Amino acid sequence: MLDAVLQLVKLTLLSWSTLALAAYAALAACSSGAGGEVQAGEPPEPLFLIPDRETGIFQEAEIWTLFATNPSTPKEEVIEEQSFRGYAVLGRANLSDPAAKRELVESFNAGLFERDGVVPGCFMPRHALRAETESGRAELLICYQCRRIWIFGDGEKRVDAKLTTDRPVVTFDRIFEAHGLTIARR
Repeated sequence: MLDAVLQLVKLTLLSWSTLALAAYAALAACSSGAGGEVQAGEPPEPLFLIPDRETGIFQEAEIWTLFATNPSTPKEEVIEEQSFRGYAVLGRANLSDPAAKRELVESFNAGLFERDGVVPGCFMPRHALRAETESGRAELLICYQCRRIWIFGDGEKRVDAKLTTDRPVVTFDRIFEAHGLTIARR
């Protein structure tokens, strides 16, 4: 009986997630292009579903920096100049390709909608993104193993945190590796 109830709850959550994703896509389509009109042949630009200020910075930045982090490096061995938010950096690369950016954003957002509420007690991030503009800086530190995302603005403090699924890791790994980055072993 409990299994049947849990399955029903999961289906209901997935249905609401699908509805929310469709609503988001419709809103994005309505707000893109000049004067709110969608231009023929141009899909709407997807937005990260994170706080508005940080979303705006990612949207405005022409180049994003990808960081492959190593969560297994002991904290005392991490060299600050070679780290991202306290995690050792295995490599970094610039991302300017609009198609790859779109794919990362869509995968990231799908993970947010599909989350099941399970939160392991760890945080072992292997992916990070940074965007910088004259308006400021926005950063995402992502652990798909633990299904958590930390969001940072200009300061040292986290501005938000999100739950996700591990499904986007395939897309993130592929795009990071296509940019010459090695992902830490899981």
